[in-house]
Amino acid sequence: MDPKTGEIKQFDTKEAMEEAVKKFGLIPLDMLPNFRCHHCHGRGYIGRDTITGDFIPCNCTKKKEQ
Repeated sequence: MDPKTGEIKQFDTKEAMEEAVKKFGLIPLDMLPNFRCHHCHGRGYIGRDTITGDFIPCNCTKKKEQ
């Protein structure tokens, strides 16, 4: 997820994703947002940081620890 625009991109390979994370400062998501999520309503982010303006990822994009 791009923290500046909130855009979610998918990559074909793990190497391409890791390169984009390093190059563009993207936030890697464990899974796509849940369209039934009551916190983000399927957007993948819950709001913006008031100081930096970056989007804050929702917990529905992270895998549950068991």
